Amino acid sequence: MIDPYFDSNQFSGGAEVRELQYARYRTHIENMMTQQPYDFTLLLHTLIQACPDDVAAALNNNMEHESALRDVLEQFRKDFTPDKITVGMHFNYQHLLRAFTVYDQEYGRLRISVNNYSKLRLFLRQVMGFIQRSLPAIDRMVFVQGLFEIVEIKIEIKRSFKNEHENLYFPVTASDSSHTGLGFEYFADSTNSWENLAREHRALFEKLLSNKNSDLQNLCGHSAKRSRLVV
Repeated sequence: MIDPYFDSNQFSGGAEVRELQYARYRTHIENMMTQQPYDFTLLLHTLIQACPDDVAAALNNNMEHESALRDVLEQFRKDFTPDKITVGMHFNYQHLLRAFTVYDQEYGRLRISVNNYSKLRLFLRQVMGFIQRSLPAIDRMVFVQGLFEIVEIKIEIKRSFKNEHENLYFPVTASDSSHTGLGFEYFADSTNSWENLAREHRALFEKLLSNKNSDLQNLCGHSAKRSRLVV
């Protein structure tokens, strides 16, 4: 929206200023597919080994219930507590992609029985959901409006955190310490499948990130071309 102003006569040196702004974040966005993801090994092992009472206490947000599961989840939350970021991306997309992958890989061991999805539910709510608390605004809009609709059908992303079809909102969770809502009681989901949820989300989310990268390359490419024309 503001890009054309750099090429106008609004101020001198506009093209150079635009290039300096792109340079500040170009490398970080280009590398967002190669960032190091979080290591979920200990968390997964503890969750798989956890007894039903420990899982139930975690799902009920009973922080007074002592268990190895409670402690490992608390450490996970500390690791993901928002902090002041001065360099690089504000969100590591590989964390969420990796969470989708391990959910899919460990689906069989996390599903206790035919009708018991409690461990899967806990991982979705308090691992994937907690990571979603740190999503940038634009990606919150994508999740609530539907990954499939945005990525595959290519509907325009609205500047809204509301899903108009279901009257749902993607919450804005800053660095709050509440033990409710997103990251504790639910995960922002756009499918209704337990088994294929992570696989579908990962494929769509990965494609979304790939599109981000392509869009940036095109943007920078057009900018460079315009700069040469101006010179």
